[in-house]
Formats: sequence, C-alpha cells, structure tokens
Amino acid sequence: MEQNNRRRIGKIDRLNADTKTDVEQMILSGVTYREIVEYLKAQDVAISRQAVCTYAKRFLATTQMLRIAQDNFRMLTEELGRHPDVDTTEGIIHILSNSILNTLANTTPEDWQNISIDKLMREANSLIKVTAYKRSRRDPAEAAFQDVRNLIFKTMATENPVLFEQVKSFLADQQEKIQENGGEI
Repeated sequence: MEQNNRRRIGKIDRLNADTKTDVEQMILSGVTYREIVEYLKAQDVAISRQAVCTYAKRFLATTQMLRIAQDNFRMLTEELGRHPDVDTTEGIIHILSNSILNTLANTTPEDWQNISIDKLMREANSLIKVTAYKRSRRDPAEAAFQDVRNLIFKTMATENPVLFEQVKSFLADQQEKIQENGGEI
C-alpha cells in the first residue's frame, strides 16, 4: 500500500492569512473549539468542531516541535558561548553528557534494576570514544593548514584545471612511491 506524503489542506489552511492567524492565536490561548467555530461563522466560514480539532492537533504538534528545536538550538548556542574553543559537534556532546548525568542522578534504585548493564556500558563507551576522537582531531594548526590546502586546490581546479591535474598526478605518484618504500620518503 502506497503512503500519500502530501500534506492535507483543510478549510483553516485555506483561510486568509489574518483569519488563520487569529484562529491559531485562539488555539494557543485555549479558546474552545466551539468558540472558534462561532468566530469563523461570524467571518462567513462554515466549519465543524471536528475540523477545528483536527487542525488544532496538527498545529499544536508542529508548534511543539518548533519549540523543542528552538530550545535545543538555544542550549547549543549557550554551550558554545560558554566554551568558544569547542566546535558544534563537541557542544552537542557536552549537552548530551549533561543530560545523561542529570538522568543518572535522578534515576531511582528501582529504575536501575531494569537497565541492562551491557547496554549502559556500550553507550558510555561510545560517548567516550566520540569525545576522544574529537579531541584528537582538534589541532588548530592542522585544521588551518587543511583549510588553506583545500582553498588552494579548489582555486587551482577552477582557475587552472591543467595544472590541477598535473599536481594531482604528481602527488599520487609520490604517495605510491612512499607506499612502495614502506612509508619512507
């Protein structure tokens, strides 16, 4: 059975922007569906309470997802602001680590009975590996060198493709010679 991925468009979706905004504000402020139906009726729009309910469920779910995304972005921005030397991935790891520690601190002894020790150890080990990997890759001089090298090769490929191909071929030959000599130049 093929699933229809098109978004449904109901009567509220087709309202003019001002009326739709009014309805959404009414939903957010807790106005009853009956009152929304009456408001729309006064605007010459006939609609059922069920249609308002369906729209409200979709609208509130979307609003909740946006709030969660905004909260997550705010937390990440704050974390990166506190630690300017940290990249985005490491900032996410900091936030996750903090959430894990808070969860662990609030876990009751009964909850620990239901946790697989093997799974807990695997997850903790994965987090430690990711953090260690990120720290090992954080040499600023190496990162700056990589950026300059990438810029040079990108510019060369655009401005002088023949030279770019020659340099690429030369470097590939040199790399092959190094491998043949067991890693020695």
